[in-house]
Amino acid sequence: CSCNLHARRCRFHAEVFRLSGGRSGGVCERCRHNTAGRHCHYCERGYWRDPRQPLSSRRACRACQCHPIGATGTQCNQTSGQCPCKPGVTGPSCDRCAPGYQQSRSIRRPCQRIPETSSTEATPPGVYTPDPTCQSLCNASEAQVHMSSQQYCHQAYVLRAQVQSAEPSGPTWWRLRIRVLAVYKQRAEPLSTGVQDAWVPRADLVCGCLTLRPGAVYLLLGGPPGGHDPTRLVLDHRGRALPWRPQWAQTLRRRQREERAGSCP
Repeated sequence: CSCNLHARRCRFHAEVFRLSGGRSGGVCERCRHNTAGRHCHYCERGYWRDPRQPLSSRRACRACQCHPIGATGTQCNQTSGQCPCKPGVTGPSCDRCAPGYQQSRSIRRPCQRIPETSSTEATPPGVYTPDPTCQSLCNASEAQVHMSSQQYCHQAYVLRAQVQSAEPSGPTWWRLRIRVLAVYKQRAEPLSTGVQDAWVPRADLVCGCLTLRPGAVYLLLGGPPGGHDPTRLVLDHRGRALPWRPQWAQTLRRRQREERAGSCP
């Protein structure tokens, strides 16, 4: 069986026997001590292999310790234990800001680059304490979006666009140059494909409510109608900017046809 002392039983698997060239067809059952695999020889998801322990040790697999704010997920590298960190965050557990970055007030972007003209020292490593103002401002759920008919109808607009550039415009706004690739739901002031300007409140970017990288393509959801100058294309915390996935196109075209047939109030 060769289960590294992590399982008490194994079973014979004919295909494994054939692929091994007739050497062994044993597959371990019910691996214990957070191990997995045919021989209980690697760690299950959420754990990583501690090289200081022998493979047969009950402590061979250690739990990932990914920081709930600094990491992008709970699964770490099974060899090194390194957690996946958000931009500007470092450390095996993603619990501190990298050199050149300082702690911000945002949950989504907990570490932001220190401006070259700023004399502010980076916040010492430690537990993140996001500003409650940002927490209440960035109230959009980070869960996966399922574009139901009801959700589609509640958007001021729905479009696919590529961000080309971004620059500050006064004390309260940033101006983005975007290329609109497809318009799935029109707003009151019609949108067309091609290059045009979009506007994002500075506070929404500082708090990380929206993450927009030049060159990337996004599905832009306009949030509920109203609240800003209707002649401007505004992106703010009430809407969403989701990295584009090609499989969304078919669903969005279907919602577009339903809207034209009168499904939206």
